[in-house]
Amino acid sequence: MPSYRLILTVGALAPGVQPESVLPSAAEHLGVYANVESFDLRISRGVPQLVLRYTGEDRAVALDAALRGLEGIRRLVEVTRYEVLQRVHGRWEAITRG
Repeated sequence: MPSYRLILTVGALAPGVQPESVLPSAAEHLGVYANVESFDLRISRGVPQLVLRYTGEDRAVALDAALRGLEGIRRLVEVTRYEVLQRVHGRWEAITRG
């Protein structure tokens, strides 16, 4: 099954949300719609990013899962940018950005 990544550049937390809960909660929100294989936090140019790797039957299903999961994640944290990528022949290719 193809592998995908949802990369979220994040800002402020929603009121009452604890920082340590954001990443596992984001994985849970995406996990409602897709099989989440891994998740991690990284800092890119001083800005935090959530990276969630998941599987999907095809691009349309994977994109739908990412956008639906994003709805729930936005209740936890401000998402200033997102990107969905697909693993193709050993490389990550962008499907969409927002």
